[in-house]
Formats: sequence, structure tokens, C-alpha cells
Amino acid sequence: MTVKRPVRPSFPLMVYLLVAILLAMAPVVCLLSFVDSVDVRQELEENAIESRNQTESGIALSMNLVDTGLKLFDNTLNHEMQEGFGLFIAEYERAGRDPGEMDLFRVKEQLGGRMDLYVINESGVIVYTTYPPDLGYDFREIPSFYNRIAEIRLNDAFSADRVVAEISTGELRKYAYLPSPDHHYLFELGLAESEFQQYRTALKYRD
Repeated sequence: MTVKRPVRPSFPLMVYLLVAILLAMAPVVCLLSFVDSVDVRQELEENAIESRNQTESGIALSMNLVDTGLKLFDNTLNHEMQEGFGLFIAEYERAGRDPGEMDLFRVKEQLGGRMDLYVINESGVIVYTTYPPDLGYDFREIPSFYNRIAEIRLNDAFSADRVVAEISTGELRKYAYLPSPDHHYLFELGLAESEFQQYRTALKYRD
């Protein structure tokens, strides 16, 4: 007797056709997916660059606006402080050009009590002032600033700083300078007011 081997069933033609189609399309699908991923990545990178550029431009614009606002705020006080030196000079002349004979506190009252007065000698030391914490301060400890005030003292022009932090307390003040008529001293006015500090601190570069 002979043993009959089982006959394996053959797959339908549709199965072979489907497998052939899948094998043919797989590379195409992979290629399309790769191309799409490259396009998406490129688009994301371009969007990121554009977003970064817009952010940088916005920051630069904001910084310029704050700086412009601070300059405008400071400049509005320059005229008032320049006029204040008229009484300062008049008192210097009344005292015979002797700072020791000047009544600085009276001049401060005439200016409305809003500005402190400083007399800086040729060595850059505050020798007289209505603001005791700064009396005796030697600007030679800050060589660059000492050179600047020495140059102002030797010229005839009014000069004003932007609002800065005071040396002794850190309180915000605006300072202005004018040399004495004989250029032996530099006169300084320091303005500190709660109102302008409030507006000044509202404009912050960090914010």
C-alpha cells in the first residue's frame, strides 16, 4: 500500500496579488513619508527662526521705547534745574565767592525745598552740601566720573545726568552741574521726589 501525502491548499490568487501590491507600495509609502517629514521639519525650523527674529525685534523695540521714555522724562527736568543754578550763583557772589559763607539751606528753601545743593572743590571732594550723608565724598574714588566733572568745572556749560541711584542710600536722584564763575568749584543740584521716582521706576528695561 502507498501512503498518500497531504496536499497543501494553494492560496487564492487575490492573496498573492495583494501581497505583491503591498510590497510594491511599501517603498513608495516610505519615500513619501520621508519627504513629508523633511518638509515638515524644514517648515518648523523656518517658523522657529521667524518666531525668534520677531521676538528679537520686539525686545529691541521695547528697549528703545523704554530708553526714549526715560530720556524724555529726564529732559523735562533739565530746564527747571538749569534755572535753579541762577540762585546758586547769586548766593556764591553774595558770599564773596567764599563757599564757606554761603547759606545753602536758604537757597534750598528758595528752590522750593525740592533740590539739594552741593559744592565740589577742585580735588573732586564735596566740601559743602545740604545733604549731610554726601558731605566729604571724594569723587576721585571713581576716576572716570572725576575726569568728567573736572572737565565740566573747567568749561562754562550746564550739564545734567539722567536719573541715577544716589551713592549713599541708592535713592533715585537727578543731578545737574554748573561750574562756578571762577571755575574753582563745581556746583551740583540733586533732585529727589517721590512723584518722579514713581514714574521713573514704572519704566524698567527688565520688565
